[in-house]
Amino acid sequence: MTDRTYDTASEDRMVGTFFNYVYSYMFKGVGLTALIIFALGAFVPANIGSVISIVGLIAMIVSIFFIIPKVMTGSPEKALKWFYIFAIINGMALGAIGFIYPIKLIFMAFVGASVTFGTAGAYGRFTGKDISGWGKYLLIALISLIVVMI
Repeated sequence: MTDRTYDTASEDRMVGTFFNYVYSYMFKGVGLTALIIFALGAFVPANIGSVISIVGLIAMIVSIFFIIPKVMTGSPEKALKWFYIFAIINGMALGAIGFIYPIKLIFMAFVGASVTFGTAGAYGRFTGKDISGWGKYLLIALISLIVVMI
């Protein structure tokens, strides 16, 4: 057995870089979902939009049970492609909400979430600081937002 020494500062930088990329990708994914929801609510008639939302719900169920497990064993590039496809499917599935609530409010909620992720990613990337400790605070903010929405 060999005695290894670990460079914890280097590991912390790697974790910080990882979280910076995660927040950046979430910024793009949530923003894409917001655009799809806005497009469905603003430009598609309600009867066609509800059919698109049902197709989106079915596609989401299929992707959760069949596609995502395959992605977990594939390459990161393949996983990123499927992440964006899932963001589009999610927007299609949630597009029906735009027929119940004002589309501007829904769009702004998703834009707010996207900006939160984008700000976290930009802060970590440009300052070089570790943002991995932000997770618990962002989870609290998410739960608070859900409670306020209800």
